[in-house]
Amino acid sequence: MTPLLGQISLLRTAAHLADGAVPERIVRGIERLELIVRRYIRRTATLLDVSRLTSGTFHLDLTQTDASSVVSDIAADFAFHAEAAGSAVTMSIETGIVALLDRTAIEEVAENLISNAIKYGDGKPIEVTLTRGAGQICLQVRDHGLGISAADQARIFEQFERVIDSHPTSGFGLGLWVVGRLTEAMSGTVTVDSLPGEGSTFVVRLPLETMKGNE
Repeated sequence: MTPLLGQISLLRTAAHLADGAVPERIVRGIERLELIVRRYIRRTATLLDVSRLTSGTFHLDLTQTDASSVVSDIAADFAFHAEAAGSAVTMSIETGIVALLDRTAIEEVAENLISNAIKYGDGKPIEVTLTRGAGQICLQVRDHGLGISAADQARIFEQFERVIDSHPTSGFGLGLWVVGRLTEAMSGTVTVDSLPGEGSTFVVRLPLETMKGNE
């Protein structure tokens, strides 16, 4: 599906550069198609992660990873998706944060948290922040949407649990469970601070480790 997404992205770019030569309904159709393909890629990735995590076949592939670039790219990829939901994504990414991480795992963590913020953000701003300090990386994703009750916060990282059961949205209820398991596998922690009607802030902390000679 990734090559398919690449071709759709090229079509969307070409349509936007055509200075009005492409009808607006065609441009919007391409953009909608891109959203659909991205959604199915995320679902497929989630299910693959769940399969590996539950079967015991998941193994980290630790490499020197530019976390700043990874998170920036993920947030940028979701910008249009957020706009379609009425939200705007702003980024505050400290540059040059390089650590020994599983690149795919940190991508999945960022994707799930940002996607979740868009889904439950109620069309309000979303902030993505990445900083380092005290021997750790801190990824924070904040929305100003529906929020989560104290009772729900105790179970949202469990399998097949959605943030808000009554919210009319599609999905497997696995995203936050995957975030928790992947973060734990990288020796990190994930927490949530939220109040109903005031939004949610998810914070992932990962150890800032580097390969010898690169510290």
